[in-house]
Amino acid sequence: MIFRRAVLASALLLLGAGVAPSASAVAESVSVLTAGAHVYELTESAKFILRGRRPSETSTSEFMGFVEPGTPPCPDAFAAPVRVLPLDANGHPQRKCVVNMTGMDRISLVTGLGPISGRFTVVTADEINPTQIDAPETVVMQGTFRGQIDFSPALQVPPLPYGTVTGDLMSDEGERVEFFGVFLLPFEAAGVDVYLGYTLLSPELQVQLSGTVVPVQPYERALQYPTARFDLYFLPQEVGGNPPATPPREVGREEAETLILKR
Repeated sequence: MIFRRAVLASALLLLGAGVAPSASAVAESVSVLTAGAHVYELTESAKFILRGRRPSETSTSEFMGFVEPGTPPCPDAFAAPVRVLPLDANGHPQRKCVVNMTGMDRISLVTGLGPISGRFTVVTADEINPTQIDAPETVVMQGTFRGQIDFSPALQVPPLPYGTVTGDLMSDEGERVEFFGVFLLPFEAAGVDVYLGYTLLSPELQVQLSGTVVPVQPYERALQYPTARFDLYFLPQEVGGNPPATPPREVGREEAETLILKR
């Protein structure tokens, strides 16, 4: 979203200096969380306000990505094989839900902080077109999201190409789940497009940089451009604090077929 080019050289310098945590630092009463979704920024339209006392960036972005089955936005009934992802350990297509998101933000160029909001739709294959090979498009769940962005790591010295988001998803049926997000900007290292490597530690929700980089995969590109990656961690009550407004419920496929179909 912001600070894309300014942080890249500094990220490489920091990686060269080494930022990996000690084993004892990671092992003390913490656990490593696993992301429930990976979504990718396909397009972004941004405007920078550089005059005045409050320079900022406003942008609108379109995302698409994959959600793990069994998480609140992905009841098992909606999961389906995803042909663009690598095969699983057993040689089978990975089963995921596909999510589309439209996000809008306004970020201070002084603090790196600001609000984000938007809508999401969970989509599945078009059942009237069983030979479909393009992206899923039949809406089975939709709702809104909102939160607060912290891109202050991109303003520190040396700056780093990542930020975090705290917020919640709210389905149109009133089901709410809190999330913590890590936003990773791609950069080039030794001629390879990469993301920073990290782990997310619980219960503090602390981003721990590993001192390594992770290559951008073919499915993480849009028209050959490497995309910014947004990792979402859906928080249970003991991690996220407040419980959901209503417990998530699974929606059967018959009920899903009654929802509005969008193309």
